[in-house]
Parts: sequence; structure tokens; C-alpha cells
Amino acid sequence: MNKHWRLGGVAIIALVVVILLAAFMRSGWEADQQPQHEVTIAVAATPAPGLVFVAHEGGFFTAEGLKVTLQKHSSGKAALEATLANQAAIAATSENPVIHAAMKGEKVRLFATIMSTERNYAVVARKDRDITNIAELAGKRVGVTRGTNSEFLLESMLTLNNLLPGSIENVHLVPNDIVDAIVRGEVDAISSWNPHLLKAKNQLGDNHLVFYGNELYTATYNLVAMEPFIAQNPDVIERILRAMTQAAKFVIEDPTRAQGMVAKHIKLSTAQFAELWDIFKYDVSLDQALITTMENQARWARSKRGEELSAPLPNFLDIVYLDGLKSVNPEAVSIIH
Repeated sequence: MNKHWRLGGVAIIALVVVILLAAFMRSGWEADQQPQHEVTIAVAATPAPGLVFVAHEGGFFTAEGLKVTLQKHSSGKAALEATLANQAAIAATSENPVIHAAMKGEKVRLFATIMSTERNYAVVARKDRDITNIAELAGKRVGVTRGTNSEFLLESMLTLNNLLPGSIENVHLVPNDIVDAIVRGEVDAISSWNPHLLKAKNQLGDNHLVFYGNELYTATYNLVAMEPFIAQNPDVIERILRAMTQAAKFVIEDPTRAQGMVAKHIKLSTAQFAELWDIFKYDVSLDQALITTMENQARWARSKRGEELSAPLPNFLDIVYLDGLKSVNPEAVSIIH
């Protein structure tokens, strides 16, 4: 009798274990089937937001429970405009469009710098237009995309060479037209960024000179969202930042594969992008220098546009969202607050 009782007890315990194991596996399966948080990131098809491409291709967003859709644009400015119009949740953009949006009262919030560079913005000039230095741009037609870092760089270089902005004919061009304009000779020079700079240099061959503004300032690329989105989704911001931080580590550990991931999204071969690789410092941070850069560009923007002359400059510390990166990697935050 005792023997049968023991066998029955063992059978019952085994059955309970099987039931519990099945319940656990079903629970895990159902968790896996839960929909990921869907996020659209507006991004330019340029090397600057390379960390976004690495996070996407490397599966770092997915690992954080995010289903990210990349919405491609011709520039960071256009990407930010899509976010302002509620067509995307997040934009990757340089600091200049963020400054303009803040000065217009838009509730934009910058929550991470993902790239910095001193040589991604430059002026390319045609040699056959008697241009050997920046001062010889006087009286020339120069193509530039308004409201971007390239416009700020151009005017800073003119000022450094004692030229007034009115001393050149400023020709507004959208990014996708700027290379053709200089190659066809419709403008004498352009102020732009890569990959447009690389394409212009390659197509002009020996008939070009490049003027960098690395002594003027360090340009940045940043992740930006609207204030209501961040307020309602702080966990999503943290997950994005964790994914981006992992992408930054991957860039250091396997730069060759990272180059291929970025090249796939910017219509350059891996070999072509390898020529530009050292220009970019891919990292996730919020640095005090960012505030100074935005303040300087805001003063420049206000001096250019009469309708903004009377508007007080924003407090740029107010438009930077610190809590997300402080939670993920506090050592990456050096902004004084």
C-alpha cells in the first residue's frame, strides 16, 4: 500500500511540475508575442546619424523592445521638420535646426548628442573661378542650404576673413541639388556636408579646393523629440539611449562592420565611406560645450533675421532633457545643471 502511495505521490508531483513548466513556457511565449513599442525616427541619409543606423542594423533597438522605423530625409533640418509636424517621434539632426525651432517657441527637447565633428562641414570651391582662399569668394555665387550648420559655417568663415555676408551672392539650394549646381558651374562654390562634399570633390577632380572650418567650432548631431512625447514616454527614451550606447560600443569594437552598416543607408560604398570614417566621433553624451555652441549660433541667427531681433534668447539648458541619459549613463552627462 505504501509502495502504491509513493508511486502515486511521485506521479502527482511530476504532473504538477509538467503543468508549472508548461505554464511558464506559455507565459514566456505570450511575453514574446507582445507587440514591441513602435517608434519612427526621422533621419538624414548621411554619415552624421551613423549610430542610429548601427543600432538599427545591429539589432540593438530590437533588444530593447523597440520596433524602429527609419524615415529617410535629405537633411537633419528636414528630419526635424517631420518631427515638428508629428510625422515622426524622434529626429536625428544637427544643433542648428534645433536652435531655430527653439527660437520660434517650438517645444523641442534634445536628449543626446550622438556625433561630433570638426571636419564634416566645409566650403568646396571651383579652382577655375579664380578662388584660392576664402577671401576670394567676394562677388562669387555660393550655394548653401539655409537654416543648417553649413550656413553658420559659411558666414563664420566670411567673418573670419573680414567679409560681410552681403559680399557674396548667397544661393539657397536643397541638399540633393547642391553637388550638381557646382559641377555644372551654376555656382562658384558650395558650403555643405558629407556625403555631398565627397561627391563634389570626386566629380570636380583636380578643379576643386576645400576650406574647412575646424578652427571655428565643433558641430554635433543629436536626438530630438517633442516635449509631450518625452513626458509620456520616458521609458522609451531610456531604451533608445541604451540601444545607442550599445551601438557606440560596437563602433569601437568592430569598426569595419559598423562602416558597412552605415554605408548601406547613405548610398556610398563601404570603401567610399571608409575615406570619411575618421571625420566622425560617434558617441552618446550631453556635453557642456553643446550649450555654448547653441548660444553662439542663436546670437548669430537672431542677428540675421529681423523678425527675431526682439525675441529673447531661449535658455538652452531648458531644451535639453537630461534625465534619460543620466539614468542610462550618468558619466556621459557633463552639462552643468
